Amino acid sequence: MDAISSGQRNRSVGEPIWTSVSSASRCSCVAWWEKYLADDRFRFDEEVPAHIAEYAHIYEGTPKRALRRLHLSDIAERLAGPLYGRLTSKEAAMRLLKTGARVLLSSQPKED
Repeated sequence: MDAISSGQRNRSVGEPIWTSVSSASRCSCVAWWEKYLADDRFRFDEEVPAHIAEYAHIYEGTPKRALRRLHLSDIAERLAGPLYGRLTSKEAAMRLLKTGARVLLSSQPKED
């Protein structure tokens, strides 16, 4: 049995957060990483939501349009680059990021 302890003071010393990691779980994790490293399409699909969230965060926190566009261009260039198999163009990645960020931000509850 494996356990990860939090180290937080409000928990009992050594109290595990997560226990009973089965070998099946370990195998599926290894298989996921193998696929992630070997398959450009899988890696691209896995990373798109993170890139959208990154751009949405920048969009919300950056009042200057020119600076937002610079960040959008940088993120799109990364997403369209060799790490993800050049599966999309920079322009298509920019559209994907803007659309995804718009959907993400519109689905979040408004703060009062």
